[in-house]
Amino acid sequence: MSKAATAAIGVLCVVGGAGYYAYEEMGWFKAKPKPPEEPAHRKPGPAPTPDEVARKKEHTVPDLLDLDVEAARKAVAAAGFPSDALVEKDAACEYTNDRDMKPIGSICLQSPSAGVTVSGLSKIQIAVEVDTFEHGAVGRSNEWRRMPDVVGESLAGARAILAEKGFGADEFVVDARSDCQRGTVCGTRPEPGQRKVKAQTGTLYVP
Repeated sequence: MSKAATAAIGVLCVVGGAGYYAYEEMGWFKAKPKPPEEPAHRKPGPAPTPDEVARKKEHTVPDLLDLDVEAARKAVAAAGFPSDALVEKDAACEYTNDRDMKPIGSICLQSPSAGVTVSGLSKIQIAVEVDTFEHGAVGRSNEWRRMPDVVGESLAGARAILAEKGFGADEFVVDARSDCQRGTVCGTRPEPGQRKVKAQTGTLYVP
């Protein structure tokens, strides 16, 4: 073998040895290991829900009076409140004058009032009208009917009118008075136009 061939073989051995050393010791051509995973406490949690976001903000209470419950829920949602912000309370509507009564199904009371800015954690309480002008609190201990005007009627005529209006025969007692025409009703308790609670005894004043 010539000296040139011997030298070439020597060079190849050196290069091959260096490559093997690089492969074994330095990790060339090897797949790089995966980076360590983030600790569990550093991993991002699930995205907050719309309700969770809404509870962390402040919102202005919308005007809900005269709306029905479904429309009120939409108004509260549009104002940015969480989905459980509206709470319907079993409360009676109150009026200075019963002629101002809201239609059945309409919101008559709300708290907080419209225009107030509150936390997203706040609840908006509402009361819904369930009574008519003539009759209310059905199924409750204070169920009532509007007292008709029976003054000037005979006792029999007054009783017929009361029965037609839904009053029970045992809801009234007769009390004698001498300041009006005998045989006619000269007054009632409650007075005409007022609420007569079913569980309370009314009076027909008849001499």
